[in-house]
Amino acid sequence: MAERSAATRTVHLRLICEAAPAKKLDNRPTEFDLEDKKLQLHPGLEHPDGSAQFDLEVQVQSIGPLGILRFHGPFVQGKAGEQKLHLHCKYTD
Repeated sequence: MAERSAATRTVHLRLICEAAPAKKLDNRPTEFDLEDKKLQLHPGLEHPDGSAQFDLEVQVQSIGPLGILRFHGPFVQGKAGEQKLHLHCKYTD
C-alpha cells in the first residue's frame, strides 16, 4: 500500500466475478463492466474459465477516534456509510 498521508492510504482492489454474465441474454448481446463516477463503463479482463476480473485503486481514509473508514476514488460511489462499487450487465443494442 502506498501511503498518501498519515490517515489516508491507497489500496489496490481486485474484484473477480467467478461466473460473469453471458455474452448474450434473451438472444441479445450484453456487456459486463465497472462504472465510474462519470458513468463511464470499464470492461474487465475476461478469463477462459468464464470469470471476469476488475482491478482498481481506492483511497481509504481513517476518520475520527474510532477509525471509521471513508473510501474515495473514481470508482467509489455513494455518500459516507453507503459507499459502493457499481458492476453493470446491460444489453448493448
